[in-house]
Amino acid sequence: MAALTRLADIEAAFTRVRQLRKEYAALKRKVEPRVEPDEEQLETTPKAKLQLAKLGIDLASQEKQVIRTGQRLAIHLMHKGDMAPETAMRYIRRQDKCYFSAGGDLWRHKKKKAHYEDSNTERVLGSSYCGLIQRPSTSIPRYINLIPIPHAVMESILPLYTRSDGRERPQRRPLAFLKDATDYYSGSDGNGRVWCHASGMWYLDKDIDAAHIVPFFADIDCIPAMLFGDRAESVERAGNALLLADQIKSWYDRYYIVIVPADAAETPIRRWRTDVVCPAIKNSPYTSNGDNASALDGKELTFLNDKRPVPRFLYFRFIIALVRIKRLDRSGWREVWAKYHSHRPFPTPGKYIRTSVLLALSSHFDAPDTYLIDSWIHGHGFETPLELTDDEAMEVARRIHMAVEYTASQAEKRDEGGNEDEDEDEDEDEDDEDDEDDEDDEDDDEDDEDDEDDEDDDEDNYVNEDEDQE
Repeated sequence: MAALTRLADIEAAFTRVRQLRKEYAALKRKVEPRVEPDEEQLETTPKAKLQLAKLGIDLASQEKQVIRTGQRLAIHLMHKGDMAPETAMRYIRRQDKCYFSAGGDLWRHKKKKAHYEDSNTERVLGSSYCGLIQRPSTSIPRYINLIPIPHAVMESILPLYTRSDGRERPQRRPLAFLKDATDYYSGSDGNGRVWCHASGMWYLDKDIDAAHIVPFFADIDCIPAMLFGDRAESVERAGNALLLADQIKSWYDRYYIVIVPADAAETPIRRWRTDVVCPAIKNSPYTSNGDNASALDGKELTFLNDKRPVPRFLYFRFIIALVRIKRLDRSGWREVWAKYHSHRPFPTPGKYIRTSVLLALSSHFDAPDTYLIDSWIHGHGFETPLELTDDEAMEVARRIHMAVEYTASQAEKRDEGGNEDEDEDEDEDEDDEDDEDDEDDEDDDEDDEDDEDDEDDDEDNYVNEDEDQE
């Protein structure tokens, strides 16, 4: 997705989206007209539905580009001092929801397009299941239309086509997750204190928690298999946890710190260290004694037994952190990227993440640094005989990023002193409103022209504000 930088191109993109919304609404009223509850649906030709799906793809693609443009403008204004960092980050966080929603629309329209084109139909074979799915992608040759798919792969791919597009909130962690992690790492002294791996200190059990390395997903039974392979360790078990003091866990949840091997040549990896990838926190304390984050930078983790976290999970976390600090244009991200390009922290080989998903994760928001991405993949990626299509990999990446941003936003709210449960309720209310809007779009798609005009005005004001600053 090419970045828009010229003001004329930005304004043209906003105008194009407004026009596409009107065209899509008008066409959908014809193809899927609203009927009363006691009336039958009118019959529509597959050709008309295909036309609607193609227009929906164009609209969703353009919306994603416009949303990212707005986020880049917010970052630009923040660096110029014309927008408060808190305001800019709040705007970006809210627009992330819109971006993920547009990505969901894009996936749904692509599924419909594949269905009505009847292209790339593959037979899914399992021990007790046989069916057909249309896989929307031009990267898979048509001559493999009917192929057997291993049962484990079938189970992981099917939810992409049969569930509600990953729009649910990430699954709550198991109730015993902290206890399981504490037992796994022998992290309790039996007197109400728990060990922190990063600081190498004992804390009262109320001041420590088990940090998820890989976030829990709404599609917990399919996303990990597509990300790590069907033989990978479970993300619901203690190998997906680290015991961290509250402040350190908050930094970890917000991707301010990463955990990488202490010795890049060591296999299997037994020693791990903390690296601070957000210079802004280096003077921030994490103990009442004044120990600050700079003391954690390069500090080796201390384990009390021979148990260790799963390397592929920490590699995933490392990659996500690099992608995220670049997307948010955090201070010092270029130096961080240069550091890890010169000194690759993970040993090779290590088949950690499916290559197609790794590429999709790195390019989900912006065009990736191809040279650096290739260095990440070399020796660390893998593919099974049945590769994910480009569109499937991008949809998996969207659902992963949604879970990542949800976890980070909850940590930000805790740091800001908000009540997490109340904040979740507010978010659910907002999401419910969004869902109602989406249902209206799906059922009758009769846009409210006044709301559309208001939205257009907001977009124009945002662009004009940037023009004034320039």
